[in-house]
Amino acid sequence: HQECDAFSGQCYCKAGVEGPSCDRCQPGYYGFSSQGCKRCEQCASPSYVCDPDTGRCMCPPNSHGHECRSCVANTWGNVFQRGCQNCECDIAGSIGQSCNAQTGQCNCKEGFTGRQCNECAAGYYGYPNCQRCGCDERGSIPRPDGSFDCDEHGQCLCKSMVFGRQCDQCKSATFGLAAINPDGCTRCFCFGRSQDCEQSEFSWGQIRLQGSRNLSVEYVVKDEDDFDFDYVVVIQLEGTKTNREDAEIKNMNNLDLIPSSTGNVSIGAYSAFQYPLYFQLPPQFLGDRTTSYGGLLNYTLVTVGAFQNIPEASLRQFPMVQLHTHDELVLDYYEDRIVYDKEVNRYSARLHESLWKNHYDGQHITRAILMVALQNVRHIFVRGTITTDFRQVVLTNVTLDAGIFVAGAENNRAYGIERCNCPAQYGGLSCQDPGPGHYRFKPRLPNKEPETIDDYVGKSLPCDCNGRSEECHPETGHCLNCRNNTGGDSCQNCAEGFFGNPNYGSCEACPCPETRKNFAKGCHVKGSEVSCICKPGYAGKLCERCVKGYYGFPELEDGRCENCDCNREGSLSDECETKSGQCQCKPGITGKRCDRCEQPKHIVQGYKCKPCDNCTVILIDDLNELTWKLNRDTTHIDQDGIPAPWIE
Repeated sequence: HQECDAFSGQCYCKAGVEGPSCDRCQPGYYGFSSQGCKRCEQCASPSYVCDPDTGRCMCPPNSHGHECRSCVANTWGNVFQRGCQNCECDIAGSIGQSCNAQTGQCNCKEGFTGRQCNECAAGYYGYPNCQRCGCDERGSIPRPDGSFDCDEHGQCLCKSMVFGRQCDQCKSATFGLAAINPDGCTRCFCFGRSQDCEQSEFSWGQIRLQGSRNLSVEYVVKDEDDFDFDYVVVIQLEGTKTNREDAEIKNMNNLDLIPSSTGNVSIGAYSAFQYPLYFQLPPQFLGDRTTSYGGLLNYTLVTVGAFQNIPEASLRQFPMVQLHTHDELVLDYYEDRIVYDKEVNRYSARLHESLWKNHYDGQHITRAILMVALQNVRHIFVRGTITTDFRQVVLTNVTLDAGIFVAGAENNRAYGIERCNCPAQYGGLSCQDPGPGHYRFKPRLPNKEPETIDDYVGKSLPCDCNGRSEECHPETGHCLNCRNNTGGDSCQNCAEGFFGNPNYGSCEACPCPETRKNFAKGCHVKGSEVSCICKPGYAGKLCERCVKGYYGFPELEDGRCENCDCNREGSLSDECETKSGQCQCKPGITGKRCDRCEQPKHIVQGYKCKPCDNCTVILIDDLNELTWKLNRDTTHIDQDGIPAPWIE
């Protein structure tokens, strides 16, 4: 028929014919012609289909075997009476043309994916020549599954401070590409004095607390009359005496501090502790700690005899670590989770701005604030207790990461520590110090809080040495190595032992007693009249002799006066013989300084000679006997002509 449905466009087909244009036989028919199609005979197996051309019963396309259940090579997905479909594996991306008979998945080469291997796999780009993206994991943003991918041009997805096709370069004014950094790179800080920096070559080292500190508590009954204090403190420091004034629990910024930063401490307490106590870290942890930026402060606490915890709501009001730095700059670190009920607790605080808060307003700080704080760390307080009734707490394993240079070291790199290209007037890794020929100037303005970086750390000014030196102390500005025999904070005067006026002439050596042998701090010369101001130990109009308590031959070419240094416990006075330096010893005491006893096995103690105790005497006797036997029974190897096993 030449007619079709007016709405669908479907032609009116003859018997056994189908299709929108009536151009093929219906299933179960064959022999398409102008007369339509003929009905197929019934096949012996329901799996067979009728050949649309011949009418013969046969397996569906690409299938074979019993009941037509198998697919021929390079086909897959056998469907009843429909057969299998071709694998159609991509030539560029697949290994061979075969595929999985059930799923149709082709065998893909590395870097290809998809059923037909006609796509680039994650981490590859550039179909049909898929190649690795090569994304630098330090600077790239990973997919949810942790892998790294790129677009069709090979561009990886970079972190905010990173660029490059593979995200392997830091943007301008940033440095230190590192996986741990969520931004990839760190902004150059350089104390605001440069924008040009690079990752330093430092590796992580550690500042350590030698040994441990022990805080012990003895709970005592309080007398009715004792209302003025809650604790009695005794500091046990090796080689020092207890100082009651220093042996008090002091409070700073609402923190109760365990006395001293070294040694063991014993506390007699009348009641349980309502608030935590804090250990103070010793001086080696203080000062300029800018090379600790990004590192860890670690410590371990061992608590003995504790049964009652400080409530978490109360403990949360106190930081785990507190840094005291410049004036009015105090930083707090709070841990995410407080762990109770453990005798041994290990704590870590990373020195990164995202983890610290300003003590006074509770706000998170910036990198600038943390770096300024680290430039001058004055105190570090670490929380030592989280219980109310402990008997003993031991602070141990205290370490602070610090960047150090280790030649040839590539591992354990201290990422985050910058090396700035500083202007001439500044020095230090981060331009935090004055450069050569400069000093730190910090103006003190009354009733004004610090606002700028310079207000906190000071700015660099040239040394003012009146043109007589280019060096000065970097903190005080006092000039060093003044030329032309000058001295003073600004090289404004004649140096010690010289006279004159450097502003109107020269500085000459004092003739005390001679210009080439000068024992004077200063002098006044008017014509032939000389008045000398002698150095300690010298006397006479021209400083030509030694005072009492000194001895020597100042009149000789290389002679000088030296301190007698008599032992006060063994000598009759501080004076000695003016030429030999022999002190005047008490009876039974000998030695140039009167510091030895004439009688063996005695020592000078308490202004007289005392015998050694029995134990020491026995040791000395044994040592003397061993020495005698060695000298009697052995011969030095040199005396036998045997060469010594050391380099002479």
